Amino acid sequence: MLVSIIIPIYNVENYIEECLESVYQQTYPQIEVILVNDCTPDNSMKIANTIINKYKDKYPTTIINHEHNKGLSEARNSGIKIAKGEYIYFIDSDDAIMPNVITSLTKVALNHKNLEMIRGSYHSGNTFIPTHRIEIKEEILFKDDRAKREFISIPYIWNILCKRSFLINYHITSNSNIRFAEDQFFGYSIAKNLSFMAKVPHAIYFYRQRENSLCHNITPKHFVNLLELLSFINNNLFSNKTIREVQINRFCCTSFNYWNKSWKQCNSHRYYYNNFKSNIRTFVSKNYKYMKISNYLLIIPFFLPYKPAIYISKNIWKVRLLLSI
Repeated sequence: MLVSIIIPIYNVENYIEECLESVYQQTYPQIEVILVNDCTPDNSMKIANTIINKYKDKYPTTIINHEHNKGLSEARNSGIKIAKGEYIYFIDSDDAIMPNVITSLTKVALNHKNLEMIRGSYHSGNTFIPTHRIEIKEEILFKDDRAKREFISIPYIWNILCKRSFLINYHITSNSNIRFAEDQFFGYSIAKNLSFMAKVPHAIYFYRQRENSLCHNITPKHFVNLLELLSFINNNLFSNKTIREVQINRFCCTSFNYWNKSWKQCNSHRYYYNNFKSNIRTFVSKNYKYMKISNYLLIIPFFLPYKPAIYISKNIWKVRLLLSI
């Protein structure tokens, strides 16, 4: 069973070697690697080509070169279009995976033929240590509404092994106009059509936290994209009460998370921030009954003037944690 690993590349010269080493050191024999050069301006592709030549006899590798920067969503779409694998695995180019990730996930897929997706757990940090192989002894299965709810709880597409026919049959692609929170757009499109998935309760993926990532550098476009995400969620709220609760609470967490990381930039982009704040107030007023009590704290800053919002945000996570205990 062939697996296509899709890796978008843009401005990751400090991380791409580690990422590709982890991919080419997989124990699974049937892999095709698809690298999408999203017109990266740094030395990422030079480093990538060195690694490709090092492992030229291991896996067939295809490089797609964009003529101009199109963003992460379109890079993934380009990879999906040419993928030949029965399953597709997405990995971000500043992250890394354990040596037997694909072997372990494909075993789960073979045990349950109708699975549309298998998701692994992950750990995050600044340093990847590929010192061990994960032995997956069990998987947790989710069907129908339970599958939708489980996926929406973490609507990210890295670290999932997804059936290519599922993406093709339901015309699921990333929104190429979105440069921010794009995983959640793609994730909700997946969840809407998902009926059978498995979860592997082992940390098999390394998610790198870095200060210069997009989520730490907020621009007006980010607020525009958040508004588009808000509109998308409003138009695609699930009828199932428990799924809708997960949708709404996830968006509250996303909104506060980016506000908390970017309040200094918010002051510079006051018009866009105020517009977003007004819309989230309307959203919350319509959907407050679906929110967790601890998440009411997260939306308080959007109901306050700028300076009081900053003051209260600094301690919200601590208070919320106490309420969750």
